[in-house]
Amino acid sequence: MPRSHTPWLFSALLLAACPSGSLDLVSPKLVVSVGAGELKDTSVAFGEVVVTNRATRVVTLANVGARSLEIEGVDREGEGTFQHSPIPAAIERGQQVNVVVSFEPNAVGKALGAIVLYTNELGRGTVRVDLSGDGVDPGVRVCAGPLDLVDENCRPGTRRVDFGEAIEKHARPDRRVQITAVGGSRVEVASANVRLTKPLPKCAAGDAFTIVDDPGAFALAPGETRELAIHFAPPCAGDYEAELLLETSDPRNPAPKVSLSGSGEHDCTAMSDTYFPEIVFDNKVDILFILDDSASMQYIQATVKQYAASFIGQLTDPLRPVDFHIGVTTTDLTRADRRGRLVSRTVNAGAFSETIRVINKHSLATAPNPADRGPVRAFQLLMEAIDTSGSPDEFGFATAGAALTFGGSFNYRFGTGTYTIPGAADISTSADPTKPNGFLRPDARLAIIILSDEDDATGQVATMASYVKGLQGLVGRAGVPPGFKQRVLDKPEDLQIFAVVDPSATSAQGCPAPSTWQPGDPPYSYSSGTPNYHAGVAAFGPSARIVSLCSNFPATLTDIATSLSKPQCTFEVKGGIVTPEEGADLCIQGGRCFLPSEYTIAPPSAAQPNGSVTIKDSACPNLQTVLQFDFVSCLRSADQDGDTVPNVMDLCPVNADPGQDDGDSDGTGDACE
Repeated sequence: MPRSHTPWLFSALLLAACPSGSLDLVSPKLVVSVGAGELKDTSVAFGEVVVTNRATRVVTLANVGARSLEIEGVDREGEGTFQHSPIPAAIERGQQVNVVVSFEPNAVGKALGAIVLYTNELGRGTVRVDLSGDGVDPGVRVCAGPLDLVDENCRPGTRRVDFGEAIEKHARPDRRVQITAVGGSRVEVASANVRLTKPLPKCAAGDAFTIVDDPGAFALAPGETRELAIHFAPPCAGDYEAELLLETSDPRNPAPKVSLSGSGEHDCTAMSDTYFPEIVFDNKVDILFILDDSASMQYIQATVKQYAASFIGQLTDPLRPVDFHIGVTTTDLTRADRRGRLVSRTVNAGAFSETIRVINKHSLATAPNPADRGPVRAFQLLMEAIDTSGSPDEFGFATAGAALTFGGSFNYRFGTGTYTIPGAADISTSADPTKPNGFLRPDARLAIIILSDEDDATGQVATMASYVKGLQGLVGRAGVPPGFKQRVLDKPEDLQIFAVVDPSATSAQGCPAPSTWQPGDPPYSYSSGTPNYHAGVAAFGPSARIVSLCSNFPATLTDIATSLSKPQCTFEVKGGIVTPEEGADLCIQGGRCFLPSEYTIAPPSAAQPNGSVTIKDSACPNLQTVLQFDFVSCLRSADQDGDTVPNVMDLCPVNADPGQDDGDSDGTGDACE
């Protein structure tokens, strides 16, 4: 690209005048890195990405030299396939910026691109970062369950369901196999059949393994998952082995299979066994964003809008999708159109018109302009509806209270006064999930995300925390359906609070100042500490946490979204799903275990750290069998290596690899090879 000759001439003169090795004392120096290490070959490889899907990497540009690094120009190769966030014109010495680079293949095959930076660094000047990725066909993913640390398999060649021991002519609990369309197009499953791989015992007559309610041929839309329940009832004593065979339209995985095994034992023979509770995604959640709308928040609001895709992308991940409602309001309780009320925007395009107030995965799905479609765009529009003319006093916790008060009035404290405003709860009564007519749903978990660069002005935050946690503005109020949100009162994980604020309770931690802020930088904070937010989070207890406003913001949004879809270790009992701690003195329904009789569950204890169930069989009145429920392994298997990718999906579950890199596409992550 054409540039001025003056920097080149000045560089040449310095090169002639300075001895070798001394340029670092007078020159800026650009270091390019991805993750924790400097790029050795200045290239970023995205690996395989399904066509029409998007993968992102964060590339850090750091100036480790002695002068300001001027970026005189930027060229990008691979237009349309590779994109990147804005790159500043200068990076001061000792500073760094994060650039988000994305790869969205539009065709199958290898794609190449580059980012070329023209700088004033002496001796180098031009820095090229090569980009590469492979677009691959849409495909199908098959996972066997339930999961444990040995047999948690979504990988070809190792998928296995072992039913363990069962009394002859008695059924074990049905096990499930998940089939997911992980690409961008429809997948056809022509058939699903069970085939024996080992001869039946001589005593056997009839099938030991069957598919419950065999669906025959079926199709999966992109992101859709279908579960097949596999039934095991050995007709007599002996070992049984078979395969579940699938016939699919995926050209790379046309015939996936799952190995099945189990053994039959003679009636009235005592057994010990381990039962692994299914990892259940409790995926229905209402998410309330409460944003500070004071004058100092323009940069933070811009950052949230810029990285909306990071947040929504986690919620719509086809491998662990979240049934979400998102509403947005502000911390301002002085404006009549705020005070806990949700903001809205209307999209008009010809005959098309849709008002966005509550976002879900169906938002703007039929907008005629592709750029206006989907929940990411809907979230960005709501962010645009928030300005920075709000009150300088931020009421994060009080706004949550107002947003959770139905009808009547809501009182909050400020200074020495008490103020009254109308309740602003927005309840959904729609039976059609694609067309919500309100925000709060009776059977959804609740998450509240507060973003502010100053401390909360709400008086008596502990009292307000009790009001919100107990849903005192909803439960029992006239016009609210009976039992509405009752489950939020039952378990801490049903109500989550994220206060994204300055992490220090006493003094500001020191985020970048506005004069040096660039899109992609962490937000900054004007506050002198956030003691009220810390006190409020402490009052909420384990359901709430402080999230640093000064952290890497895309990672912060991704972390919050990931925690909202965290798998729960549960087992089914009469009356619904319960946790191990709630399991005492309950009875499992007959279909969940291998003896259709009486069961007594004991939660984990010092003597039985995994919990246990005592089974009494009416056919053998003197027999009592203890069946271990391995809750410890289940919880560990949810995310054994702590990289935020549940083991059910993790290509390397024992070593942290959040990027899930798999260079040779063999189903095992690079971190395990």
